[in-house]
Amino acid sequence: GDRVAWEIIDGVPSTPAPDGEVANLKGFRGGQTEPGDDVGIWSSLAIQSNGQPAVAYYDRSNKALKYASFNGTAWEIAIVQDEPLADVGKYAKLAFDGDTAVIAYQTLEPSEGAGFISSKVRLVRQTGNGFTFEDIAVSEDTPCRSGFCGGGTQCVADVGLCANTGTTCGTCATGEDCVTVDGADSCQVLLTNAKIEPYPVATGLYIALAEIPGGGIGVAYYDRVVGTLNIAAKGADAWESVVVDGGPQTDGTVSDVGVGASLFISD
Repeated sequence: GDRVAWEIIDGVPSTPAPDGEVANLKGFRGGQTEPGDDVGIWSSLAIQSNGQPAVAYYDRSNKALKYASFNGTAWEIAIVQDEPLADVGKYAKLAFDGDTAVIAYQTLEPSEGAGFISSKVRLVRQTGNGFTFEDIAVSEDTPCRSGFCGGGTQCVADVGLCANTGTTCGTCATGEDCVTVDGADSCQVLLTNAKIEPYPVATGLYIALAEIPGGGIGVAYYDRVVGTLNIAAKGADAWESVVVDGGPQTDGTVSDVGVGASLFISD
């Protein structure tokens, strides 16, 4: 008709039951005043073959990727991927390859020891029994973040490496700790708290999906680690990425290209 029919998919808890004596049960959240999970950022909408909507989105509270589809009567919600310590689901994009839901998204995975962490562009396809996963692009040179260093290592701010605790530094200045970097102990500032990252230094920002005429899915994404805009398609055996623009230039300069990417594939 002439109005928007809002409907909440996720993020409003069912317990405790709202009290109709003090809350409007016909209100936007059904009278629920308790906070819910922070869900819905990086949401992506597509229409199923049955004409009903579906949406992929990032669960910020649990650092997980979720997928919700409407069956004509109710929304069915699935947790696509939720890994301990990892951060998965940002920049999610949803499309349908025939009747199959396809989602591309970013993952940040912790290091098991000293070194950089891993960031990926991952593709998931819905199957009858769940989901199948494949990696489109992988950067093993992603600077660390607080909480992403495993094996007792710590994230060094200046170099972005997970480093072991050192023993030969002596007394470090206030705000510094002794760690082993490049085989030598030194006093370094560590990242101990999560920080807001408008543009994370990682692979897989601003992902875009498009159908390839004749079948298949194409992907575009921004790799901030090296500053490039990339496109990818699946070859005979694996995904293949091509740099469109950015990164090291022939004149020795380096450009940073790819924020806000979108993709359309013509015949």
